[in-house]
Amino acid sequence: MCVRAVIYLALFFISMGCVARANLLLGDIVNSVNRLLPEAQAIKPWGFNRHRLFEILAEYRRLYPDGKLAVKAYVWTAIGFVSFFGIAVYWFFFSLGSAGLGR
Repeated sequence: MCVRAVIYLALFFISMGCVARANLLLGDIVNSVNRLLPEAQAIKPWGFNRHRLFEILAEYRRLYPDGKLAVKAYVWTAIGFVSFFGIAVYWFFFSLGSAGLGR
């Protein structure tokens, strides 16, 4: 049981760290876009901007065609979600199977 807990915690902290890093990169993207936009069109750097994610990324790609921050954010997000999925798969196959619920 202790090994399972360590695996769960490791995957959880990896996933949370990756998603947090992706959010920090989104903040960097907003700051980069705001440097080139006029004051009236600037994106608020505080608050919940995730509902405008596609607009922000489209503006970033328009202003920085060779920008790498968006790709890095995608990669960190993907690693985070794969780790979340790994938690679910590990829990389903090893915890439920060992409890005899799948028989």
